[in-house]
Amino acid sequence: MGATPYRVVMDVIIPGLMPSLIASGAIAFATAMGAFGTAFTLATDIDVIPMVIYTEFTLSANIAMASALSIVLGIITWILLLIARSLSGSTVAGGG
Repeated sequence: MGATPYRVVMDVIIPGLMPSLIASGAIAFATAMGAFGTAFTLATDIDVIPMVIYTEFTLSANIAMASALSIVLGIITWILLLIARSLSGSTVAGGG
């Protein structure tokens, strides 16, 4: 109806996807908190990235380092997911 692609995304697509984005964010947050609990409980003698981020943020108050480590962890995760996706081929597992 004459709208630019940007307006279509902002007025139609994003509002339609908002419930899914919120739900997936909640699932990602819950998974991350569960993984952090395991690392917090078991990581006494070894340094794992979530514990280093936690230590930098809370004990050292080094927010810049904690942020940088979080970004690095996110990038590594995305790269590993892309590699796993490319190695899995074109087949997609179906549940049911």
